[in-house]
Amino acid sequence: MQRLFFSLALCAFTMLAGGCSQFAGQWVEEGTLGPNGELRPPEGARRMALEFHPPGLVRVGQYIDRSGVVDAESVQSDQYTLFDGNRSAQFGAIIARLEGGRLIAHSGGVGEPERRYVRVHGRSVFPPRVTLEALALNTPDASTSQQSPQPEEIFVSASAQPFDDDR
Repeated sequence: MQRLFFSLALCAFTMLAGGCSQFAGQWVEEGTLGPNGELRPPEGARRMALEFHPPGLVRVGQYIDRSGVVDAESVQSDQYTLFDGNRSAQFGAIIARLEGGRLIAHSGGVGEPERRYVRVHGRSVFPPRVTLEALALNTPDASTSQQSPQPEEIFVSASAQPFDDDR
C-alpha cells in the first residue's frame, strides 16, 4: 500500500513539475507573418519543423515538402523553458507562443518576421531520436575495447560547455 501511494505521489509530482505543455507535439512552418498580419508562404522547398517533448526537450529540423518528413541531418535538440503561465516557450534565441491553435515564433531580432506553425496530426514527420544503426556503430566489441574511441564514437551533449583550462 505504501509503495502504491509513493508511486502515485511520484507520478503527480512529475506531472506538476513538467507541466502539461500545450506545446507538446510536432509543428511545421506555415509561413511568415507580414507587417499587416498577412501570411506569406515559406520560400524554397524546405520549411522549419519543431517537436516539443515535455518537460523540456525541443527538436528543430528542416521539413522537406516533397517527402513530407524532416531531414535527419538537419535535426538539432535544445532545452526549452515555459513561462507566462505556460503560454510561451523559449529555446535558444527563439520565443514561441500559442495563438488560436497555431504556434507563433520569433527570434526577437530587429526586422525578423514572426513564423507561424501548424500542429502535425497523424504519423511523425521527425526521424527517431535513436536508431539501431547508430547503436550498432558505437557498441565496442572485445577487440576494440582497449583502444581509444574514434571520433564517431564520442558523444557530446547539446548543452555541453567548452572546457576552460583556467579553472
